Amino acid sequence: MSDITIPTVEETKKLWDDFSEGYAATLEPLTFIIDSELQYMAQLPRAKKAVIVPGAGPGMGALRVKQNIPKDIKLYVGDISGEMVKITKHRFKEAGFDSEDPATNSVIGVMDNQELPIETAAADLYISNLSWMLVPDPKLQAQEAFRVLEEGGVAL
Repeated sequence: MSDITIPTVEETKKLWDDFSEGYAATLEPLTFIIDSELQYMAQLPRAKKAVIVPGAGPGMGALRVKQNIPKDIKLYVGDISGEMVKITKHRFKEAGFDSEDPATNSVIGVMDNQELPIETAAADLYISNLSWMLVPDPKLQAQEAFRVLEEGGVAL
């Protein structure tokens, strides 16, 4: 086990920046199946405060969340890769949810799942699709999930 190297956050960013377009075109549709099940389990209309989607990749699943939560619910979408965030912002804009417009109630940006730039107890729902195994320290991601969730919030 001593020869296993865990990538740093910077190495992870570069890897996903380099792979973003290929992932969006080929693999994301496969992960969308799992994401759809997570969203069903989350019962999106139950959100009363905010939803956080960390490690959103190119944003296909996050866009579906946006389309299925009440308009007054804030949506935080992030990924460690700036290139993935660019794809996500483009997809949201094409669907009529320009993240630059405050009326869309969406925040999309580069976010490290282990240290989210979101206030404590800011949300009641946290949906992370296939990102736990991609962070250098999944325990930190779990701690962050519970930090940003209000008491009684749900993490999937």
